[in-house]
Amino acid sequence: MAKGKWTAESRARARQREELKQGRIAHEMNRQRRLKLINFDTWFSFSCEIAKKQKFDWYKDAPQEVKEVVINMCYQLGINGFSKFKQTIYYLETEQYPEASEEMLDSLWYRQTPNRAKELSDTIKYIGKERIL
Repeated sequence: MAKGKWTAESRARARQREELKQGRIAHEMNRQRRLKLINFDTWFSFSCEIAKKQKFDWYKDAPQEVKEVVINMCYQLGINGFSKFKQTIYYLETEQYPEASEEMLDSLWYRQTPNRAKELSDTIKYIGKERIL
């Protein structure tokens, strides 16, 4: 970029940085950003793999937000790594989302990647609830 010359893209990035600083990024924007990080092919393949697992038969009927969080966790931890979150999986299966959110934070995964874990945990925590930022 030439010095002193702003493009639409650079203005948008500057605006987004400012919004991040002020903490005003809406939940939906975070969700869209996560989906862009994991391209459709990866999302589809993980979705199929998760749905094939016998122990994850609840996944097919789960709300979209739950599917996105599970895919994100499987992308980071692998399906076998995610399957070790037995209490979290139980709570997701039984639609006890606040409890699932707490279980996600009670893990080595949270201590190693606190920002991602907190964001995904908050997504689960507020399923079906209006979020006020």
